[in-house]
Amino acid sequence: MTTDHSNTIQVLAVAAIMEIEDLHVYAHCLRVAGYAVTIAQRMQLSLAEVIAIEQAALLHDVGKVAVAGSILNKPARLTNREYTCVKQHSIIGEKVVQKIPELLHLAPLVRSHHERYDGKGYPDGIGGDKIPLGGRIIAVADAFDAMTSNRPYRRARSSSASANELLICSGTQFDPDVVKVFVGIMQEERAPWRTLTEGTRSLLQMLLSFDYAKQLPLNLFTGI
Repeated sequence: MTTDHSNTIQVLAVAAIMEIEDLHVYAHCLRVAGYAVTIAQRMQLSLAEVIAIEQAALLHDVGKVAVAGSILNKPARLTNREYTCVKQHSIIGEKVVQKIPELLHLAPLVRSHHERYDGKGYPDGIGGDKIPLGGRIIAVADAFDAMTSNRPYRRARSSSASANELLICSGTQFDPDVVKVFVGIMQEERAPWRTLTEGTRSLLQMLLSFDYAKQLPLNLFTGI
């Protein structure tokens, strides 16, 4: 088995766990991966970089499996304590990924997807080029999907309104180069988004059928 194939199997096995634990988080990660890959390809990143960004995007919210559903699905504003709990998911996700040797290279991207370009994000408060490029790409894709999806506390925004919000936050919350590429793709008549859902679901079903998920470390979500 090649290293790339082994990595993919491990990523999808973890994603299978996400599907079981929280279908909404799983579906969100699939969409974010599709957006992120399209951005990375348009930025002419290497194949290895594109694959790493795709895999990290699929796993960027895996840490939410350890956050109470009552908090994630709360139909009202979170308390400061609840928000602090939610913010731990990027650190938890990093720790989960670090437990799988084949996925260690994805850990910085998972950890950094809520950092801000102006250095006011979390968990480390780093900014600009100190944030891995993959993390900056996933941040834009993540925010766009969050804005265009229904949430317990608000209705989805339109794609155009969400794109406008990205532009407003360009250079502060988001990398302006990434936003420029993303919005440019959106303005095309038929944006070439990658569609991962069907293919990934088939692979996930295969993984579950052949018990690939059971081959992961038994303590994947313990001690974090």
